[in-house]
Amino acid sequence: MSTESPILIVGAGIGGLSAAIHLAAAGQRVVVVEQNDHVGGKMGEIRAVGYRWDTGPSVITMRHVFEDLFAHAGRELSQYLTLQPVDPLTRYIYPDGTVLDVTRDLPHMLDQIAALDQRDVEGYLRFLAYAARLHRITGPVFIYDQPPTWRSFLRVSPRDALRVDGVRTMARAARSFVRSPHLRQLLGRFATYVGASPYQAPATLNVIAHVELSGGVWYPQGGIYA
Repeated sequence: MSTESPILIVGAGIGGLSAAIHLAAAGQRVVVVEQNDHVGGKMGEIRAVGYRWDTGPSVITMRHVFEDLFAHAGRELSQYLTLQPVDPLTRYIYPDGTVLDVTRDLPHMLDQIAALDQRDVEGYLRFLAYAARLHRITGPVFIYDQPPTWRSFLRVSPRDALRVDGVRTMARAARSFVRSPHLRQLLGRFATYVGASPYQAPATLNVIAHVELSGGVWYPQGGIYA
């Protein structure tokens, strides 16, 4: 146990709590301060007339990150939370009456795409491979590492640096893979994860699609505030 002054973390949201767990597991003394009378940050809840609602996120992606966090502290996620897979991941209802259930069940997903435009079956598969490549390139440098620096970016090979697709927009990239306006809107929706517009955000952010479409979505039993 460190005898130095404790590390002060401001904010008991999921980021602050995660940092505190990592530091405490490494033997550091940690103090977390929070302005509210509860922890969780934007993961709040409202209870009324026998019901409860999440006020922020209601599902999680990148389950392995949470499992790694608990393992870092010598615990197992399953001891504290029951995560139920969500499938279909999302349901899209379009103004023309089209309904599209996005699922990790690839044959079913491709059947739905074929009903929109048979040519987009191959395009969707190419998009999944493209998003997976973005994840492979950006994951070690930008997603799972410490805050990126110029030095960390130097670890990316010149070939991969040209393939992160940082010049064109997410919307333009989507148009290069699929023809259906429904699918183009679907793929553009992932920009909302970071509060961006697919018509302005760099196509590198299509990595988010890989996280959901290939990695899956889970619902914590009892709500995310549990």
